[in-house]
Amino acid sequence: LTQLRKMCDHTEIGRPHRFKLEFARTKVLSCDLKDGYYLVLVVDETANEGVARNHLDRCRERLMAEI
Repeated sequence: LTQLRKMCDHTEIGRPHRFKLEFARTKVLSCDLKDGYYLVLVVDETANEGVARNHLDRCRERLMAEI
C-alpha cells in the first residue's frame, strides 16, 4: 500500500482510498484510514464482494471515530 501511495503521488493521480487484490482462493480488500494506517479484510473467493465491502466501510467509520 505504501508503494501504491508513492506511485499515485508520483503520477499526481490522487491518493488511493480502496485497494483490492484477487488470488485463486482469496480476496484482500483494503481501505485507507489516516496517518498511514489502513484496514484489511481477507475473504475467500466465494464471498460476496459488495457485502464484504459494506462491512469494511462500516468498520472503517467506527475506527475513524476512535482515531
